[in-house]
Amino acid sequence: MKNLIQNLITVFLLMTAFVSFSQEGEERDGEYLVPETTAAKLSWIIPAEGFIPGTGFTGYFHAMTQTSIVLTNIKDANYINMKRGMDDEFFRENNLVKLGEFEVECNNGMKGYGYIASFELDGKLMIRHMVFVGNLNQTLWLNTTAREEYYELVSKELFEMYKTADLSRN
Repeated sequence: MKNLIQNLITVFLLMTAFVSFSQEGEERDGEYLVPETTAAKLSWIIPAEGFIPGTGFTGYFHAMTQTSIVLTNIKDANYINMKRGMDDEFFRENNLVKLGEFEVECNNGMKGYGYIASFELDGKLMIRHMVFVGNLNQTLWLNTTAREEYYELVSKELFEMYKTADLSRN
């Protein structure tokens, strides 16, 4: 009888260890969880002066510097999960040249991570920020694009805007 109980405990421990490891890959009830993307709320960031709500996309646009910020809500994924997919292969497959990375700490304590990349569009060099901030269960993806010639002027404002991210604002 003692051996039977020990065997059952061993099997139980092995099963719980397997379940713990399988959840690392976003698995729930035997099925992989596919994050859902939806338009984020414009109120989740406070735009810098001169940025107006975009037309045809959820985000903001600054006409004088031709800078856009697209806001996307990613449910069932946190920013650490998003970082895993941002490897050299991602940048290569998307014709992006990775220029740098940075951490984000929002004014409300929420954290995130960002990437700076460049690409060419219609013969013009563009700078892109891909910023992921959020909590345990969702991520705000800020996809910012600016013309390289205006980047020096607008970059400080962008980094300050990222700090205003707050998923609890309505």
